[in-house]
Amino acid sequence: MFDDDAEKGVKSLGVRKALSRFAEAGLSLLFPEICQFCRACSAGVDEGFVCAACRKRFRFVEHPFCDVCGSPFEGEGLSAFRCGNCDHARYIFQAARSAVVVNEFSLEVIHHYKYYGMVWLDDVFTTGATTDACARVLKGMGAGEIWIFTVARTLMDRR
Repeated sequence: MFDDDAEKGVKSLGVRKALSRFAEAGLSLLFPEICQFCRACSAGVDEGFVCAACRKRFRFVEHPFCDVCGSPFEGEGLSAFRCGNCDHARYIFQAARSAVVVNEFSLEVIHHYKYYGMVWLDDVFTTGATTDACARVLKGMGAGEIWIFTVARTLMDRR
């Protein structure tokens, strides 16, 4: 038998799940759960809004790769290493990483966002005032859609 605190916790978890499902349903009205690349297949939050067919067209950079430039290397069980290029280079940066290897499909996706929209990466989104000011400048320079991605989001007092 549950004690009162455990029972409240279980009920609270059920309420959170229900609210989460409700929020997801609302978001799907604003952001349809379709692949952001082919715009034909179903793909939601769990898939990162990329369908399986489009995901297969990317070659993701995975281990092993150069510790400095992140260039993928064929082989198994390799520990830390530097590629031949980085052995001779004297970069001022510590490390570089890429999500995918360039191919025709990845270039098509990049050019779509590069020329028809703008992707902005930032550390923290607070009130949105600075981001909005920057977006206005970009719009004034002819940018299409502007998408903001941040590492962290501050929580605002909603009073």
